[in-house]
Amino acid sequence: MNFNFRQKNEESRNANNEIKQILKNFFNAKEIIETVSGSEEDKIGIDYWVILQNKKRLAVDAKVREIDYLKKDVALETWSIIENKKVGWTLDSEKKTDYIIWFWKDTASWCLFPFQLLKKVFEDKKDEWRASYRHAIQKSDENSQEWHSECIFVPKEIIWQEITKQTNQTYFPETQKKLDGWQ
Repeated sequence: MNFNFRQKNEESRNANNEIKQILKNFFNAKEIIETVSGSEEDKIGIDYWVILQNKKRLAVDAKVREIDYLKKDVALETWSIIENKKVGWTLDSEKKTDYIIWFWKDTASWCLFPFQLLKKVFEDKKDEWRASYRHAIQKSDENSQEWHSECIFVPKEIIWQEITKQTNQTYFPETQKKLDGWQ
């Protein structure tokens, strides 16, 4: 797959009205503020600020796709620039994102994940998911520069199952020590 980075970024910004309305309705937000494409905020994973009624701010990154293909999966990036070993956004600890939203233009469908939970389960499961699901390397270019990135297409239901599994556990220190072989 070949992509022009600037063109894909602009396409993502073309769904602003829809994404703003989704975020405003979902969070019952007081205001939605779009960041400037290419800004420092954009580079650290913030496309929108959601201002809640209590004035708390949530940082949202948006991934917009032209076609849904009804595959019910999302692309989780393992490598942003393979040549430089630059980690993909899904695994990037420097991102300041609170939530990530995917929006598919052709079906107007969307999906929202808490970013830190998504990152945690992807860190834990990426090797298993790479072996189980389709993954792809894409070539991108901007200003005569070329690079390759990689993503894994993971079904949304599988991600939610893993988030649920990892966030719904019982913890009893004494029992856990015995289970882990500690005495």
